[in-house]
Amino acid sequence: MYAAKNTTPPRTGTLTIAGQIFTLTQPGDCQITLSPTTQSVSSAGGSFSVGWTVPSGCGQMPWTAASNSAWITGVSPSSGTGSGSVSYTVAATTGTTARTGTLTIAGQTFTVKQSVITQREKIVFSKQESSDNYDLWMMNPDGTNLQKLTDEAKSGTNSTFPSIFPDGKKVLYQRGYNIAVVDVTTLQITALNHRWRKRQLCIQCPPFII
Repeated sequence: MYAAKNTTPPRTGTLTIAGQIFTLTQPGDCQITLSPTTQSVSSAGGSFSVGWTVPSGCGQMPWTAASNSAWITGVSPSSGTGSGSVSYTVAATTGTTARTGTLTIAGQTFTVKQSVITQREKIVFSKQESSDNYDLWMMNPDGTNLQKLTDEAKSGTNSTFPSIFPDGKKVLYQRGYNIAVVDVTTLQITALNHRWRKRQLCIQCPPFII
């Protein structure tokens, strides 16, 4: 006796052998179809949802949903039957490496990919301090992770017209009458020249372009 693979809901058939009825029950292939199957998330995180459908005839198929990653929480509801959806929350990250996590829904894997903010995506600006000197500051586009790059109260000069390097590791700017570079990690300042005269100072120059 041979029974073909069943790609439909569970089914039952019979054989008649010597006047006797033999009943055969074959499990169905009731697998959900996730939509979408992946979710891309920014470094800010947030709340999201994923839905699915079940094959015709599998309307009451039971399912469970759970997170496999510590930074993906709040999966709700965690169980049910038939087609549906669940919501989940992705935590914000300040890391420098993108990460991937998963949910398991009715035996299917749902993937969450979270990106990170690169230094090139940072905002760098000049701000006047109470000492009347201008310093450089850097922050994320949403205003978080504010970082002071210079401390000109000690030098009595100003840091203005910043432009971040393409790799995001340094900032070129005008320091007093000179051009300088500051490392955003070590805060080490390197002067690129020392011979600008006052009449050469560009007061309304646009930001430097690297």
